Amino acid sequence: MGNKYEEHFRSRRTFKCPCGESSYHEDHVTYMNDYFNKNCETFCTMDCEKCAIIYSLWFHEWVKKDKLGAYNKSNEEFKVWAENATHQLYSRYIDKIVQFLSSVAKTTWHSKWISFGNSVNSIGTFRKDINRVGVDNYVKSELKRSLNIGILIGTVQWINTFLTEDDIQLISEHDQFKAKLKHLHDQMRNSKFVGRLINSEDI
Repeated sequence: MGNKYEEHFRSRRTFKCPCGESSYHEDHVTYMNDYFNKNCETFCTMDCEKCAIIYSLWFHEWVKKDKLGAYNKSNEEFKVWAENATHQLYSRYIDKIVQFLSSVAKTTWHSKWISFGNSVNSIGTFRKDINRVGVDNYVKSELKRSLNIGILIGTVQWINTFLTEDDIQLISEHDQFKAKLKHLHDQMRNSKFVGRLINSEDI
């Protein structure tokens, strides 16, 4: 076996499906190598043909396909919008942002970006990353990514006492997108089905 992981153990739990006429199952698989390192995975399968038409798997959860489809469609639209919005705001404000953040206490900067949606775990990690590459490179690498559009918008609002009409329009569109995505996400999660356990076995 060596350093290659191979299947070591598999168990299966079977649940009643949404329509109640059949089932779905989850296989929990443990892989191990010769050094006794373990990896685990879960595989979910809908056994019911009727329910497979109505439900899709979303991160190990069964949700209604139409709800998941609506959420995914809106999320893709948001990604396209975010690419364009990031380009516009980055081009207009990046130099001003770098100059501003160069003079701000890192504790204040860190706190603000956390409130804008940054996932930095600690002020220590934040400081180390900035010290390693410099303020200019750090800010530009973070804010040019459309994934961080919320942080870019928050920073633009933070440093500006006056926003242009274009800025206000982009911020409004961002807020509308986020509200819509939250609504669709909640609808999708509310369509989640968890069946009654009917069997558990090692296979």
